[in-house]
Amino acid sequence: MKTLYLLRHAKSSWNHVELEDFQRPLAPRGIRATHDVASVISSFKDLPTLAYCSPAIRAKETMNLVAESLAQMHQISLAVEYRAEIYDASAISLLSLIQFTPPTEDHILLVGHNPSLEEFASLLLGTPTDQSFIRIPTATVVAICFFVSDWQQIEYGIGQLQALIPMKWAGRLLKK
Repeated sequence: MKTLYLLRHAKSSWNHVELEDFQRPLAPRGIRATHDVASVISSFKDLPTLAYCSPAIRAKETMNLVAESLAQMHQISLAVEYRAEIYDASAISLLSLIQFTPPTEDHILLVGHNPSLEEFASLLLGTPTDQSFIRIPTATVVAICFFVSDWQQIEYGIGQLQALIPMKWAGRLLKK
């Protein structure tokens, strides 16, 4: 069994209008939300050991906070690959990226952007993208399970949704 965690970067700042989209950092609200989501990810039974991340500043900052949380809570050193194709990706390119993951990795994390993450999740789960589109707000983690032995076997429609936890729920889940 393989598990793919999709994480949309947290809320970015619009305070510096001179910055291009790629350069926008996290907003203070996004930093707080990422700490909550990182704690939720840290509570999962199966933790990611490899992460693919967009090189956009807000995605990198989100990734760094999650990696720090996993290191502090579980002494896990998350291997992170920053991949240019994730920024402005198509669902097809995300699928290709995932399919080339080494079969020795069972749980991976992909940190990226919308609309590609929503489309990718919808297709993996077999949800028609023109009808019941999976919504992934900022700082939301989606866990999708695949009953396969190799990432190359993953295709659209075979994923099983295990969790979809928006930032708004993360704080509530942690208080219980």
